[in-house]
Amino acid sequence: MLIIQKYILKEFFKYLGLVQGVIIALFVIIDYLTRIGYFMKLEIPLLYGLGYILLKVPHIFTMLMPACSALATIIVFCLMVKNNEILALKSSGVRIMSLLKPVVMLGLGLTLSYFLLSETIVPTAQTKANNVRREIKNQSVTTTRDNDIWIRKNDVIIHINYYNHIEKTLSGITLYYFDNQFKLIRRVDAQKARFLNGTWQLQEVLELTSSKDDLFFTSTSMKEKLILLDLQPEDLKSVIKKPEEMNIREMIRYVKKLNTEGYDPILYRVDLHGKLAFPFACFLMCITGFGVVLSGQQRKGLAMNIAIGICLAFIYWFFHSFCISLGYGELLPPVIAAWMANFILSCTCGIILLNTE
Repeated sequence: MLIIQKYILKEFFKYLGLVQGVIIALFVIIDYLTRIGYFMKLEIPLLYGLGYILLKVPHIFTMLMPACSALATIIVFCLMVKNNEILALKSSGVRIMSLLKPVVMLGLGLTLSYFLLSETIVPTAQTKANNVRREIKNQSVTTTRDNDIWIRKNDVIIHINYYNHIEKTLSGITLYYFDNQFKLIRRVDAQKARFLNGTWQLQEVLELTSSKDDLFFTSTSMKEKLILLDLQPEDLKSVIKKPEEMNIREMIRYVKKLNTEGYDPILYRVDLHGKLAFPFACFLMCITGFGVVLSGQQRKGLAMNIAIGICLAFIYWFFHSFCISLGYGELLPPVIAAWMANFILSCTCGIILLNTE
């Protein structure tokens, strides 16, 4: 490896650590200070609350990695331009595009690191963080490895196979009603349930009711049934297992399970492809940062280049989220919804690099 390549790698990791460290520290401080009153109100130990905040750091770290990669690349090459190091290299016959090699290596390394973190540390930390949040809120909820949801509300135990948080619909719902001796007195099964005007509307319902002598159950089927439950869609959205809590293998298994059971797991198919696509933003952002600085090094200073890098990262994140939303709404196929932002960013990289001298 050339000395200049080692130098670029060293400087990049120094500024990447600095940028990531500052942003993560600000996140922890601000999030903790905004929640400290809530922790004190519930008489939760402050160190326990701090632990909950720290459990969310791995996920925030990975989500910020593409933007921080762009900023670190911009800072390194802006300082090289400012110190006339780029001019010295050009005077020595070094082609500017040859400096792209360590940037490509950095981008690929960060992409691989993102995959490793999102497959190991992030799911574990996010699962623990969500369990702590449910414990803080005293929610009697259990989510199995296959993302089945079990909820206990007074004398009712609710089992949900699948919850679509976009349409606020339940699929494969079963309600078990018990008496004071915890004896099953009633069971209600429904293929779907939709939240309407404060009540749940069950569809394709089969209801089993215990007889007075408990010798048999009477079954009743109906197309629709309205029931009152102390259960809000927001409660379910906070307890379903999110994509960051699962690795790719678990998501693939869960999608196959839902398909086998006859459900349409469009949300998880989109999230699965998004989980594969987003890490490559680290690679693309590194190249974009390189091109932003060296395509107009005579016209822009460090502050302007950093501002451009932040804007590009924000636009990418906004467009990626927008495409994912279109995928949720089935307006775009899952693959296109997840990879569209990367395709646009790749075209942008190509245009910027064409102007690099």
